Amino acid sequence: MSAIIANYELVLKDGYDPSTSTAAANLNADRYSEIIPIERAFVGSIILKWDAGPVGNLYYQVSNQFGVGDDEGVERINSNNIISVWANHTTIAIGSTDNNAVIKLTDIGSRWGRIFFDSTSGTGNVSSCRVNVKGW
Repeated sequence: MSAIIANYELVLKDGYDPSTSTAAANLNADRYSEIIPIERAFVGSIILKWDAGPVGNLYYQVSNQFGVGDDEGVERINSNNIISVWANHTTIAIGSTDNNAVIKLTDIGSRWGRIFFDSTSGTGNVSSCRVNVKGW
């Protein structure tokens, strides 16, 4: 058994459908990340960094919906957008002076993950949204 380590920049989009929405570098409205294949992951984290100003809730959402295979790559999973059933796993309240958030992924038991920022007010440019997972 060999270890898999994935570390890449996670793109935030202006709509929930990653195949048709466009990249958004600002938290001035609701934002959804690309779909993350996590079925073979057992630990990881997502670190989101932005300019202070936005207010809202950051949700880490998961799904066990059947879809394309996890080994087909992030681009293919997102271009198909066949994952539509999501449940909130973790919620982080974001205040106007906050400028980063860490979502820790442990004991992962889901097939898919994504982040959703539910905007209340304000704005802030996103400088980085990195996902790092380790698994088999």
